[in-house]
Amino acid sequence: MSIVAKIFTRSWLPRLVKKIAPGLPLEQGCGRKGQGSTEHLWAFLSMVEDCLEGKDNDSLPLKECYALFADIHKAFDQVWRDGLYCALYAQGVRGKMWGMIQSWLNGTRATTTWNGTHGPEVELQEGLRQGCVLSPILYCAFINCFMLEQPSKPVPGAEEGIFKEFLSQGIQGMQDSPGAGINVPALGRRLLTLLFMDDTTLVAKTEHGLRQLIKAHMNFCSKFRMRLNPTKSKMLRFTKEKGANTSFSLCVNGREFSTPAPCKDTGVVTHKLLGFHMDTNLSGDTHTKRAIGKGNGMAKGLRKISKVMGERMGHHRLETAVTPATLFGTELVPDRADKRRSVSAKLHSSYRKAVSRASLLSTDDEWAEGLRNVHLGGLEWDSAQLPWEYERGRRAINLAGKLRRSAQAGAGPRQNLSAGLAGALCKGKKEQHLPDRFLSATAAQATGWAVTTSAVRPPRGGALARWKTRLWRELHNAKRLAGFKDLAARAADPAQGGEQSNRAYLAGINADQYAQDAHWKGLAGEWQDWVPQQSHRLQMRRVLTGGVPGLKSSLRWASGWKDLPRTAQEEFLACGCGRGPQDAWHVVTTCQRTEFFRDRSEAILRDTVNAIGDDRDKTKMAATRPGKLRSHVWSSWHRWSDPVEKIARSAAAKLWYEEGRPVLAVMATENAGFALDAQMAAL
Repeated sequence: MSIVAKIFTRSWLPRLVKKIAPGLPLEQGCGRKGQGSTEHLWAFLSMVEDCLEGKDNDSLPLKECYALFADIHKAFDQVWRDGLYCALYAQGVRGKMWGMIQSWLNGTRATTTWNGTHGPEVELQEGLRQGCVLSPILYCAFINCFMLEQPSKPVPGAEEGIFKEFLSQGIQGMQDSPGAGINVPALGRRLLTLLFMDDTTLVAKTEHGLRQLIKAHMNFCSKFRMRLNPTKSKMLRFTKEKGANTSFSLCVNGREFSTPAPCKDTGVVTHKLLGFHMDTNLSGDTHTKRAIGKGNGMAKGLRKISKVMGERMGHHRLETAVTPATLFGTELVPDRADKRRSVSAKLHSSYRKAVSRASLLSTDDEWAEGLRNVHLGGLEWDSAQLPWEYERGRRAINLAGKLRRSAQAGAGPRQNLSAGLAGALCKGKKEQHLPDRFLSATAAQATGWAVTTSAVRPPRGGALARWKTRLWRELHNAKRLAGFKDLAARAADPAQGGEQSNRAYLAGINADQYAQDAHWKGLAGEWQDWVPQQSHRLQMRRVLTGGVPGLKSSLRWASGWKDLPRTAQEEFLACGCGRGPQDAWHVVTTCQRTEFFRDRSEAILRDTVNAIGDDRDKTKMAATRPGKLRSHVWSSWHRWSDPVEKIARSAAAKLWYEEGRPVLAVMATENAGFALDAQMAAL
């Protein structure tokens, strides 16, 4: 599609959604503002869990239910266009908009391209355009005919019979079929199916009921020219009965439907719905195992990213890619009281491995391959990231806040969350005082972490941003408090780190006072020697990347700076030491005020190499010209043996942190008024 075509369709989208959204059935999870796959998953899991626990008030005293997750072959490419136009008309899309959609789809052309060679254009007779923003909402309108009982707007009298026949090919009229669907007390009716775009889920209380629903779905697919894929369509039998046989198959109209093959290791039957791996007893163990496996696999690349691009990029990758992929849907997994099976314990262990791969001295991390002297709790303490157990809790609190917000709002024409299944279910449970495991567990967890943020998430705007910020800060404080208690409360056994050495670490010192006494050395002291604090490393990187509060970084934002003559700019930028312009490179390499750091860091490296360096280190140092050796202390392009790296880099980082920061503070004070002077000079 061309850019013009994308702009054209994007301009039509809001008006089309406004027409279709009010007529969406409750079971349709997409096409609603504020509702996504996570809310849809919560609604499905909550209803199935109530069914398994006997809270569904069903006439059949069975604590089980059945589901078919239907797979439509090439769903968007097989849309019957004449049927789509009829469905749109029945749902209120008429007039010029109806004609525009027909012209837009009927004029579809496609051509094949291979190795720069273009084939002939072909007119597409059926299906929706791939990559078009209108296609999802159009497909929703098309698939809604599976359960839509009557047109959302009146139709001419001569066409009533046509639309009555058109809207009777799905599950219409099956509410009273024995065993079909599951009873939902919060909604006050039975639910036969759930839709989310091309994902159709049929639910039933018995095998016979599921068979009847499958027949209705196959009839619908046949009449609406859709091809159901029995091989990929899988069934599950949900039950909490231990030792129950959850593998079964059904033959419907000559087509065989079966459950997924059991896992080879555990024998558990699972299926993935909207990215969530469900097992037959809704324990969530399968999803947690797969999530942690994915997180550990993605975290392996953090070591390379941190080495090549720096620790900050490693943490950025951890926050923006690894964490979302790992934690998707984990807030819906019930936690276990047994710590050996606790979701939080598993996530915390995996998070520590990921943090260690993103935090270990970005300048040189290969020497810490075995993590033999690295205190992972210290790395976690230094990291600004929320541990995955807290991030999972944040996501759960956020989801619960959205659901509570939807329960407060009414189902009106604006089609907020309460007009969808998740909102209606949450609202019904609140009004009827029905318990919900997820909402109760989330509230208890928030109380345990001393979270005082409102339990109801604001809808939008600045209030929502402030709500999210406050929640993150409270969880971050809870993380730091838990980390402090974990480190400070250890026994005085050197193998456990030692209370005194851990407190020395928490105070931000190098635990040198305990270095002479092996009893108090402990893991925390060894960690502090092996890996300097993150704040030390950050200070050195900020110097090298221009983060020094020098004149250049201050004056470039002064109004009128670019209008000053070059000679005037050079005069303002001149450092007080008289050796050149006061930029980051000057402060590090030539400034007289930082001469102490260069001389002492060079001396540290030279003395370390002479004392414990191997022959390769000494040969390398002898071949380095005078003055160049000092840059080898902080540069990631120069490597030394492990013992030299451990002592020299850590000592240099601590030296800059303790004595370099006061120099920068003095520079910042002297430069405070220079921006105003530059503005006055420009005037």
